[in-house]
Amino acid sequence: MSALMLVAAACTAAPQPQREAPCPFTVPNGGPPPGNTGPANFGDGKLWVWVPGGKLYLAPDSDGRLSEKFGWWREVPGTLTIDGHRLDAPAPWLNASVPDGYGPTGFQATGITFPTPGCWEITGHVGSESLTFVVEIARDFSPP
Repeated sequence: MSALMLVAAACTAAPQPQREAPCPFTVPNGGPPPGNTGPANFGDGKLWVWVPGGKLYLAPDSDGRLSEKFGWWREVPGTLTIDGHRLDAPAPWLNASVPDGYGPTGFQATGITFPTPGCWEITGHVGSESLTFVVEIARDFSPP
């Protein structure tokens, strides 16, 4: 009789909450661009970008969005463009700022604004070359 009660209890137990799948964030691959030895570089020999290699905690802007600067390096000449989308939930597209004045190759400063926290896939394009990475963005509520 006690075995029957255990089976009945197991069948009526509350379902366990599902865990979110972890964000498959990109880790630095140790491929620094020419003239740079930073440990947080991710690249393919033509394009490189600084990646945090884990969750990136950002303080919200006054409008609640989350912004960060990303340094890119270009071995191929051309204008860098950036696009990206959230992988783990619907969200508006990110906004990327790529300022002028850095020349056709070499270092390029950029700013990326994420409309929401989450797991984001970002792709930089220069001509026919592209480099994609994934970053997990989290809201940092600690005081300044």
